[in-house]
Amino acid sequence: MAFISNYTIAGLLSANCLRIFGTFSTTFTYDPNGNQISRLGRNIAYAFYNKLVSITQGGRTISFLDDTEHQRFKQVTPEGPR
Repeated sequence: MAFISNYTIAGLLSANCLRIFGTFSTTFTYDPNGNQISRLGRNIAYAFYNKLVSITQGGRTISFLDDTEHQRFKQVTPEGPR
């Protein structure tokens, strides 16, 4: 398997992967802080302190809650909190 990647700082990353069954292309998007904010149909949100807040794909969202000192204390899925 061979990877061909093109990088743009604080912009888009396009990666083409050559596979036995053909070629596919996907785009990864990053914010100015280097946090990945989209990939493979997922949207990813971060707090102002660069910690993961939620991941959404289709109609399904998983959220992460932090306390006042930015320590994660809860994960909430469509099935309920964990």
